[in-house]
Amino acid sequence: MKSTEKLKKNYEFRFVLGKGKYYSGNYIEAFSVKNNLKINKLRDSN
Repeated sequence: MKSTEKLKKNYEFRFVLGKGKYYSGNYIEAFSVKNNLKINKLRDSN
């Protein structure tokens, strides 16, 4: 399983919002973009 890190830079977050796929459900909204890294990167709501 891949390890996970937070998105820390503003340009990383803007890239995901601009190029990512959008998913929506009753309790969650998510954007995702594939990467070629050995880690997942997430942004939390805090």
